[in-house]
Amino acid sequence: MKTTRKRAVRRDVPLTPKRLAQLLAVALPALSAPAVQAQISIPGADNPHAPGIGIKNSNIIVQIVKPNDAGVSHNQFLDYNVGPKGLILNNGVTTSNTQLAGQIGGNERLGGQAAKVILNEVIGGGRTKLMGPTEIAGSSAQLIIANPNGITADGASFINASQVKLVAGAPGFDANGNANSFDTKGEIAIEGSGLDARGVARTDLIARTLRVNAKLQARQLVATAIDGNVKTDGDKLTYTLAQGTSRPEIAIDVSQLGSIHANAITLIGKGSSVGVNVAGRIEAIAGDPVVPKTRGLVSGGGITIMGSTGIVKDGGADGDVRLVGDATIDGTVAGSAVTMLGDAKIGKGGVVTASDKLLVVGPNSAGTALANDGFVRAGEVRVVGSTRNSGTLRGDRSVSLTGNAFVNEAGGLVSSGGAVDIVGGTYRNDGKIEQNAQFPDGGNSGGGNSGGGNSEGGNSEGGNSEGGNSEGGNSEGGNSGGGNAGGGNPEPSVPGLVADTNHANQPGVDVKNGVPVVDISKPNGSGVSHNRFMDYNVGPEGLVLNNSTKTVDTELAGWIDGNARLGGKTARVILNEVTGSGKSQLKGATEIAGESAQLIIANPNGITANGARFINASQVKLVAGTPSLDANGNASRFDTKGDIVVAGDGLDASEAGRLDLVARSLRVDAALRALKLAAIAGDGTVTYNGDNSAFRLAQSPNRPEVAIDVSKRGSIDAHDITLTGNGSDTGVNIDGAIRATRAAGAGLDGNVTIAGGSRIGGTVDGESVQLLGGAEVGRDASVTARDALSVLGGLKSGGTVTAASVSVNGGTVNTGRLTAYGRFATNGGLRNDGTLTTAFASVNGGASNTGTLSVEGRLGINGGLTNGGTIEAETINVNGETTNTKRLFASDALILNGKTTNTGHLVTDGTLSINGGLENDLEVRAKSVSVNGGATNTGTLTALDRLAVNGGLTNEGTVEAESISVNGGATNRGSLTADTRLAINGGLRNDAAVHAETISVNGGVFNAGTLRGDDRIGINGGIDNRAGARVSSGGVVKVNGWVDNAGEIEQYVKR
Repeated sequence: MKTTRKRAVRRDVPLTPKRLAQLLAVALPALSAPAVQAQISIPGADNPHAPGIGIKNSNIIVQIVKPNDAGVSHNQFLDYNVGPKGLILNNGVTTSNTQLAGQIGGNERLGGQAAKVILNEVIGGGRTKLMGPTEIAGSSAQLIIANPNGITADGASFINASQVKLVAGAPGFDANGNANSFDTKGEIAIEGSGLDARGVARTDLIARTLRVNAKLQARQLVATAIDGNVKTDGDKLTYTLAQGTSRPEIAIDVSQLGSIHANAITLIGKGSSVGVNVAGRIEAIAGDPVVPKTRGLVSGGGITIMGSTGIVKDGGADGDVRLVGDATIDGTVAGSAVTMLGDAKIGKGGVVTASDKLLVVGPNSAGTALANDGFVRAGEVRVVGSTRNSGTLRGDRSVSLTGNAFVNEAGGLVSSGGAVDIVGGTYRNDGKIEQNAQFPDGGNSGGGNSGGGNSEGGNSEGGNSEGGNSEGGNSEGGNSGGGNAGGGNPEPSVPGLVADTNHANQPGVDVKNGVPVVDISKPNGSGVSHNRFMDYNVGPEGLVLNNSTKTVDTELAGWIDGNARLGGKTARVILNEVTGSGKSQLKGATEIAGESAQLIIANPNGITANGARFINASQVKLVAGTPSLDANGNASRFDTKGDIVVAGDGLDASEAGRLDLVARSLRVDAALRALKLAAIAGDGTVTYNGDNSAFRLAQSPNRPEVAIDVSKRGSIDAHDITLTGNGSDTGVNIDGAIRATRAAGAGLDGNVTIAGGSRIGGTVDGESVQLLGGAEVGRDASVTARDALSVLGGLKSGGTVTAASVSVNGGTVNTGRLTAYGRFATNGGLRNDGTLTTAFASVNGGASNTGTLSVEGRLGINGGLTNGGTIEAETINVNGETTNTKRLFASDALILNGKTTNTGHLVTDGTLSINGGLENDLEVRAKSVSVNGGATNTGTLTALDRLAVNGGLTNEGTVEAESISVNGGATNRGSLTADTRLAINGGLRNDAAVHAETISVNGGVFNAGTLRGDDRIGINGGIDNRAGARVSSGGVVKVNGWVDNAGEIEQYVKR
């Protein structure tokens, strides 16, 4: 008898609270005393946010609740903890394979829809402990764990989570059901085995305080420690401090045992004493860390440490460190570029290193921006504000210290591989200053001072200017020379912002939250606020131009007071003019607070944009020149003097309605972005009438060799681009990329206009492109117009030119690939040694071709044609002489109005019409051929239908046609054949073979060859038939005239 055994089916069994408590004792291994309480408990079944709990292979499985319309599954717990074996959140609508528990069944509570966000909120009174991995089964989702009592991570990690938020606070929701607001209440602590979030694209830590006492690893980390509210919108984070509450003494504390390692790090801390305290190590690692089972987007490396109300848009740039607010560093901070906006205190054990640049900007003139007792090293060191140094302050390339006071205490070392530039008020040096120092290769040594003793007299050789540091005091003349060798201060890499006090109605300059704020002057009757500066520069921290009459919230500096200088009236135009001798460097954002306005920055010494962008500006004009106001007070005229350079991190004016660049010369070595761009470069005067401009060359111009130069590293992206250059050699040179795209909502059509003559070695791309003054396109270059390309002044191209239509006024030379999907027209002639493809072509001025010229429709050439390549069209019409040595083909008709010389293939499937005579040495073939002016043939001349020659025919090759008519006589030394009728008006000399069905000769015949007419031969004028020659007909041979026959004449030949 056969026995059948049923296999037991194992199910994910829902648990009652009693059963759960029994199983948790088995599922969770023995823990240390504080962790014995680790458990998950849920509210009663009447709570709609209560999830289900199951267990599989000793692993706890949480059956999360059905998501709302925003995709948020909101689960509430009385207690929420994760033990070392981990926890599974079931987001699978069907069976899923998990790393922790193997295969598990689908979650029926989801209702067939997986969650995008899993929010686990603790409503009980216990702290959350995360001591193992949390895995999301099924579809990946964002995980939020919110507990106002606090969270401890001690061995925490995450599997299959797209993003993780740990919140020591209570969540809030917007009208659509998104969990986007959190009130901070408790503390997050990283202890013991730490937190490993390298398998997650982004990790957010939101709390009142954050303590890092162990290793914290992530890809992109954003940590916010404030007493207040945090709102999130994608990668954008907004925080608001609570009013009337006591702040923690230290908001974020990285102890000696703690460390943070990530690609991108943002730390936002606001404490009553210190925002961020670093006694351990913070490290930004560029590139991807090696992690198991990574998911999601990987950001670049960087650190941002902040301590004031504001907005954070992303997690930082590659390798950057940014501190906003007061910071105390007794540990290590390392990055490629370090920016400290606020008072920075580096303790004796503190180390700050930047492979590129260090910038420290103090919040006010009274405080000490940098107090260094440790080790600081960067490629370039710049401090704006007072400096006190007793440690090592080293710049491999340069050191620039600008502030009210500089104190280098005994044992302190300030050293530079280039210049040490010290500018300010009080100056005291009891330590050592080195310029042009030689540093050994390799990394930064530990945090002590290297060679911290004093040289004789307190200064090392070359440290200060001659007579520089009298005992205990300043150098002769106060601060003249301020610590530079050999007299004179070299211009620092990013000079300051200094108002010109020699003029009335001057602006006010202040600092708010580490950001310079300019209270602009009162506007005139035309709404122009004219502000004059001795130095005008924007650092990485940015600049705010205050155009508000009341308190206003700014993106860069937070809340600022209204500008009393405005007199209650905001400006329509902000004109910032530089009257000093220094070049302006724009390395950060310029924000107009309050009412939007047009911004004009005018500096005749020149302007460099390296990371410049603009906020709340209706239009921007950067002018390397001197402004003039018209009778109404409008800034409408500019005399160009200096250069504008776009370098490094480039120029982004895409938030302004229009960007104008006015200079003697413009060089673009980086990315330039704008909504609408108009650039004018030349030695002269630019006058504006609204958005319209006119350029007038100076009377004795000193033209730059190249007026506008876009290098290989440079690019211009906008929705409308106009470049006008006036150079001695080239107006506009483009080795980089120019791209214009249509923006229908802004009414911009994606046009590119380049005036003044251009040389293109890179890329020009637009909806329509105008090249005024001629253009030269290099071999590796490309010009693309999705609509029309218009060239005034001639086009020479060795690259790729593509457009819907191409119009050239001034002649075209093409050695590359030129494609016009519609019409191609050139006025001034065409030379094509490359490939030219178009639907219709019109050439005025003659054409020369050694390449391939392909026309889908009609090709019209006025001025003659020389072809040594391939030309194909439906119809070809040449008005002028034609010389063809290769292939000239027309599928419909070939019309040549001029003398035609052919040593190649002259072919059409339709009618060939030649007015001016034909000389053929190879092949002429057509359905019908009409030649006016006579024909000489030493090759093959073939007409499938009719051949008509007016002016006589000389044949030493082969002539074949259905019928042949010759007006003017014929000489044949080859083969002359007509399938039907051969009619010659003017006599015939035949030394070879003539054959037709009927032959009619009006003018007499000299025959030394073979003359055969299958039906009839009629000769009006006599015949001289030489010995050995033969005249034959299948019908009659009728001669009206004399007959001289020494050969053979047969009237009838039987066939």
